[in-house]
Amino acid sequence: MKKIFISGSITITALDESIKARLDNIIRQNHLVLIGDANGADKAVQIYLANKNYSNVNIYCSGQVCRNNIGQWQTVYVDIPSKIRGRNFYMVKDKQMAIDSDYGFMLWDGKSAGTLNNLINLVTNNKTGLIYLFFKKEFNTIKDVTSLENFITQCNKNDIDIIDKKISFRKELASYKQPVQEELLFAGFREETAIYHTSTTNFEDKTNNISQLKQLEEALWKTADTLRANTDLKSTEYSTPIMGLIFLKFADNNYSKYEDEINKEYKKLKGTRREKPIHEIAIEKCGFYLPDSARYDYLVNLPEEKEIDRAIKEAMMVIEKYKPELKGILPQDEYFRLTRTDKTIPSKLLKNFSNIPKDASGDMFGQIYEYFLGNFAKAEGQGGGEFFTPRSVVRLMVEIIEPHNGTVFDPACGSGGMFVQSAKFIEERTSTSSVPYKEDKNLFVYGQEKTMETVKLAKMNIAVNGLRGDIRQANTYYEDLFESFEKFDYVLANPPFNVDDVNLSRVENDKRFNTYGVPRNKSKAKKKDKGTETVPNGNYLWINLFATSLKSTGRAALVMANSASDARHSEADIRKTLIENNLIYGMLTLPSNMFYTVTLPATLWFFDKSKKDEKILFIDARNIFTQIDRAHREFSEEQIQDIAIISRLHRGNRKSFIELVHGYFDKGFTRLKKNRTSLKEVAEKVSVLLKEYKAKEIPDFKPIIEGSKTLLNKYAQYE
Repeated sequence: MKKIFISGSITITALDESIKARLDNIIRQNHLVLIGDANGADKAVQIYLANKNYSNVNIYCSGQVCRNNIGQWQTVYVDIPSKIRGRNFYMVKDKQMAIDSDYGFMLWDGKSAGTLNNLINLVTNNKTGLIYLFFKKEFNTIKDVTSLENFITQCNKNDIDIIDKKISFRKELASYKQPVQEELLFAGFREETAIYHTSTTNFEDKTNNISQLKQLEEALWKTADTLRANTDLKSTEYSTPIMGLIFLKFADNNYSKYEDEINKEYKKLKGTRREKPIHEIAIEKCGFYLPDSARYDYLVNLPEEKEIDRAIKEAMMVIEKYKPELKGILPQDEYFRLTRTDKTIPSKLLKNFSNIPKDASGDMFGQIYEYFLGNFAKAEGQGGGEFFTPRSVVRLMVEIIEPHNGTVFDPACGSGGMFVQSAKFIEERTSTSSVPYKEDKNLFVYGQEKTMETVKLAKMNIAVNGLRGDIRQANTYYEDLFESFEKFDYVLANPPFNVDDVNLSRVENDKRFNTYGVPRNKSKAKKKDKGTETVPNGNYLWINLFATSLKSTGRAALVMANSASDARHSEADIRKTLIENNLIYGMLTLPSNMFYTVTLPATLWFFDKSKKDEKILFIDARNIFTQIDRAHREFSEEQIQDIAIISRLHRGNRKSFIELVHGYFDKGFTRLKKNRTSLKEVAEKVSVLLKEYKAKEIPDFKPIIEGSKTLLNKYAQYE
């Protein structure tokens, strides 16, 4: 637990989403908040923490009078010498908070002397501070006097001069200016990153996190895959119970974060008129209630002679009891299958999955979850693709249609990956203030899926990721459980390709499928075949469905077989009607081998009912990919963004291009700053290696190393 000194300008009375995201991260990690009693930002943060029922807060007050203590938290009264008056009266208290804290989080309007003085107190006490500059809507990390001085140069000079007249900060900084050891600087930065950053992490830290996550995923998968190697189980038999254990670990981790708060509230209300059962309090706080018999540690520590499979089933039953939307969804009897040849398998799985860190976020669980789904898809062969679309393909679809609020429909939802990536897109975009959707975070998902086992996976998946939604079992060709006609803001799907057994008479009068024309066989059916005639190909039923399910301003993205792009006869007529109605926004040709289970080439179709022109955007991405192994490819994050920016520029969003390029600059120079001190050593090693292999030319690295300083200076000016 760290002590975080939070302070801000008196003119700041409302917190934006970026600040709330950082505060939520501090709350999740249960850090101790040190905050003053002033009006403005101090009071606004107090109100937010009180509304979150956060108790780990100390209020610092000058003398024996406390102006604001919204949450009735523990108070620290700082003695002020009687001769001190005016501004200095409160600065004594602020200096004490800087001394007592580990890190600082400052909210500054660019003009108040007090907040800047607090930042100076932090750096002169060798503490790292994160400052949010309100008028720029951006965060800056201040690690030492030099970085503080660089930050000040970006601010309004007149305002800074006025502040200097009030508190003479320039003179104070000059007296403290000293070199900072690089190793200590970055050690502090790594800790600061862990506290403050949400979705927009430092590039190098993000790379390390991805590497650690990949190692964890592979280790967990290796454990699961031993079932296939050492038992008679098929992947269809062990996939569901394993996904259930991952879900159980998530539920336990989530419950642990709120457990103290739940117990405290229960004891507080017990014996009063407001007394509640503990399960009601738990559901209010975190969405679950887990009695002892459903706790992960309890199950892990059961002796092997116990019936672990039955204990897991009972744990799942009790979770469903208190979370009715999961009724009949979590695996139960499936755990008995695991013991068919080896009674110890459930116990071994529990112990191996306990390696998932207790502080793992829902996002990390979602990634592990999707990793397993992908591997099960590979194990399933041709059938596995029914429930999983590769994440990078979904990411690209979402980045192009840019969902930011409202309802999302997937009529062939599989395991729910489209929903998860939609929520992730919103989370990432709302963590920055530069996008126009920063206030829009409400999302409700609707899904239909033919196979009940896959419906269960989808329901667990959206629960793991904290999404609100309704997933139901249905055959979308013949069932419309959500009355989908012109109902949804966004539609995302990867439907089955080239289905040729859909009964024509059951779909031809359905407005979901006939609004833009029904696909029919070229020749008329014989009388004897009336009522049994099938649609020649189901692709254009799906295309119709996506177009008709959208509201008047809706957008859609779907995966479709390449053959649908130039299909003839009735399908060509439907395509022509869609174009004449100006519904098709764009088409993107995917590389081959992007899917785990099929090599069939595919195209992404995009609809936009509110498009402003009559043009159609065509993108050929067949040669853009990252090779995973001999048979599989994916898009890297950079490739996704580079493709998506084409669409944003097409829509006239030039600012997003500037932000993307700036992001690449920032990542590159972050790495250069971190590695610059070791460039000379690396260059020497490379030269030695080249000499050993008798290279014809040995590069002179000296100009490159010397030029790095110039590059960094120019980048500082650019910033």
